[in-house]
Amino acid sequence: MQKTLVLIDPDRALVREAKNVSQYYMEGIRMVYGVYMEDINLDEFVGRTTQETVIELLQRNGVPQEEINEKLHVFAEELPYEHYNVAGHDAAILGDGTKDALERLSKDNDIILGAASGQLERILKNMFERAGLKMESYFKFGAYGDAAVGMEGILNAALGKANGFGIPKERIFFVGYSPQSITAAKALGIRTIGISTDYFFKEQLSHAGAEQVTKSPRDIPKLTRN
Repeated sequence: MQKTLVLIDPDRALVREAKNVSQYYMEGIRMVYGVYMEDINLDEFVGRTTQETVIELLQRNGVPQEEINEKLHVFAEELPYEHYNVAGHDAAILGDGTKDALERLSKDNDIILGAASGQLERILKNMFERAGLKMESYFKFGAYGDAAVGMEGILNAALGKANGFGIPKERIFFVGYSPQSITAAKALGIRTIGISTDYFFKEQLSHAGAEQVTKSPRDIPKLTRN
């Protein structure tokens, strides 16, 4: 049977925080850029990548674009530490059927499972660990929020890492929770599955181009067989 590549954005589709942890961005920005911000609400940036989020926040506060770009890599290194300080001791929440789906996908010899997320890898790994799983036990490779500013660039980076598998585009799926990521995947000509959450609903994901939409990660193995 021909192999299938399944790229998943785990952030919010598979695992999420149990509380608002927006403070970690405030601390990361203060440490790297020396800018003090109050009342950041990351819910405003749901669906945006790490780099898109910090760039927008800094632009609002008058930080020159040259300085923003110069320190982005430092910010990506600092942010996981700040995230751990704010959220690293509390349980994270798995989406319904997440463990079952990951077990089935990772044990299927016809499926290659990778991650493609605007979130940073170390933050995702920490979230999985706090939810009782090890992310590296399931995903063979990944591209994350430090790979590019936008989701299309991150997906391109993930596809680049998968080049050696020789999988045609009609057998490549991207599973995401946001219209932005679905649109990016469609632009690259790969198939799309939406996971509807409290943030984005079926209609929004379908309008963005999702070929299939489900409420539960449990359905991912079945949907990628089509």
